[in-house]
Amino acid sequence: MLRSTYSIDVRQLQEAVRLVRSRAQYAATRAATKTAFDVRDALRKQIETTFFKPTRFVINNVRVTQYAKKAQPEAVVDIARTFGVRGRQVEDIYRTQIFGGTRQPKQAEIRIGRLSPGGQSIYMMPARFAQYDSNGNPNRGELTLILSQLGVLNRGDNRAARKARRSRKARTQYFVIWGSGQGFNSSGSDLAPGIYRRNDAGRALPVYMFMKGPPKYRRRLDWFGTAERTVRASAPRHFREAMARGNQPANDLPAEGASQAA
Repeated sequence: MLRSTYSIDVRQLQEAVRLVRSRAQYAATRAATKTAFDVRDALRKQIETTFFKPTRFVINNVRVTQYAKKAQPEAVVDIARTFGVRGRQVEDIYRTQIFGGTRQPKQAEIRIGRLSPGGQSIYMMPARFAQYDSNGNPNRGELTLILSQLGVLNRGDNRAARKARRSRKARTQYFVIWGSGQGFNSSGSDLAPGIYRRNDAGRALPVYMFMKGPPKYRRRLDWFGTAERTVRASAPRHFREAMARGNQPANDLPAEGASQAA
């Protein structure tokens, strides 16, 4: 009877297991980060197609805010935090598009609302003669001039205040009509409640109309569904590619203000 005997060096086996485990951990970390960038790109693309003329700031504010690491093998895609009034307004844009519902009053609406007979915040929508920027959004310069002429421009807005003061020499005049339609005391005017611009002929041109309540939005951005579909499609591929690469260093991860995967 012929017998073949084989032996396995346990130490070699343990080392092989360790190497496989290390490679799998590295692959999972890289796959998570690269998948996060795929999710980011998919969300940005959807914003471009579902939002009405979004600015680059709104599109690019969706970022990979955390790269995956060995100690924490998860990557995060989020809305980059922008502080101050602009930051709150940007976050409100995403929130209403993702979840629907109503939005909070904008800073300009709060300031103008303080002038109303009731002193409450208002909601405005652009009217026929409102000025727009290249993205189709209400012109911030005109809104600054309105706030300045109404005496509610924040003194901290130095640049905007200087520009508004220079514009005062122009013949453009804005005024507000409060009406019972907003729950305010009637002004006795037959004009609808809102902000008007008086032209050279003395005619009142509607610029912003006051709404009876906060605008309601339907859900347009499928944030969570898009992310889940992208993860299912991308994660396995990135994991296989990373396993094939082994522990060889790679510098193909974009930088976005987060620490590199380690």
